[in-house]
Amino acid sequence: MNDSQLSKEFGFKGSQSILNHIRQFSSTEKAIFGMLVLVVAITALAMAARVNSYFMTEIPAHGGELREGEIGLPRTVNPVLAVTDVDKDLASLVYSGLMRYSGGKIVADLAKSYAVSPDGLTYTFTLKDGLLFQDGSPLTADDVAYTIEKMQDPALKSPHRADWDGVTVKVLSSNQVRLTLKQPYAPFLTNMTIGILPKHIWNALSDDQFILSKYNIEPIGSGPYKESSIARDSGDIPTSYSLTAWNGVQGKAPFLSTITFVFFADSDKALSALDSGAIDSLPAISPVDAARLASDSAQPYTVLS
Repeated sequence: MNDSQLSKEFGFKGSQSILNHIRQFSSTEKAIFGMLVLVVAITALAMAARVNSYFMTEIPAHGGELREGEIGLPRTVNPVLAVTDVDKDLASLVYSGLMRYSGGKIVADLAKSYAVSPDGLTYTFTLKDGLLFQDGSPLTADDVAYTIEKMQDPALKSPHRADWDGVTVKVLSSNQVRLTLKQPYAPFLTNMTIGILPKHIWNALSDDQFILSKYNIEPIGSGPYKESSIARDSGDIPTSYSLTAWNGVQGKAPFLSTITFVFFADSDKALSALDSGAIDSLPAISPVDAARLASDSAQPYTVLS
């Protein structure tokens, strides 16, 4: 017997008997049986889908660009000097602090750990290993101390100066710094969210040079994004500011690859750009404009408070 004469059939025990019973069904019985089989199959698929959704979790993907509108122009993208919302928004992405906000809570960022004395006057911070600035230079406790000293410098008139009044700083080692307060201050950890400046870049500048330095517009920090390009008009005024994800922040890059800030002279022009699709989002709009966007049926705006 050759291979062409061989055949195999697959089935389960009793399957032939079941088929014989089905063949004896009337047309009506076969139709009902078919419907029951279909219902069972659909139910099984629905249950499988629910089990799959229960155990599977959606996670964000890397890539993409966000184009955000800003009212005003960047002047001092420097955590020590930043006053306007534009400067604060940019500085918060380019620079990192020892602590940061996450879900409304203060959590460690550049700090690996911290300890508070029982009397609430002394805070000792230990930095994570291998921290770097975006130019490849190491970030150490000296940079932390320098940043605090610049905020305390009366000549710079930092908007954060009052938060650091009476605080003394001592560098214990390259990765450890101690801060001592004159009196206990429960929210003091919020002060530690301030971005850390690279001392090797700023230290050689006088107070006047510090305020006018190009690094206020072309910053170098240790945050999740770094400045990649600045578009300017014929008068050398910045029109947009692009930041790209930087994987030097604890070895991980943020999911969003590019954030482009587009600057507008007033809210009307910014809203017009949002309506036309030139930008994707716009922060800090008036309640009247927010209500209009929320009720716009032509475009599906999402308005968050």
